[in-house]
Amino acid sequence: MLTAFLDTIVDGCAPVVPGLTNDIDEVEDSLFGTGNADPALSERIYRLLAQAIALQRSIGALPDRVRGLLRGAGRYGLRPRG
Repeated sequence: MLTAFLDTIVDGCAPVVPGLTNDIDEVEDSLFGTGNADPALSERIYRLLAQAIALQRSIGALPDRVRGLLRGAGRYGLRPRG
């Protein structure tokens, strides 16, 4: 059950990373490619940074939470894997 829960979390976050990577590549191309940066680029950079920070905050606590869940697994007769 814990594995299914964690899989759901990871599967939900997985598409975000390639999307952010694509956005970063587009911003870099706009800044360094032609030299003619779009005036709205600073707003896009700000939104991209906000998204990256939100992702970091949402997944940042996961390792500690998972370790806590695994420590408590013995109470229920379960053995942590890996």
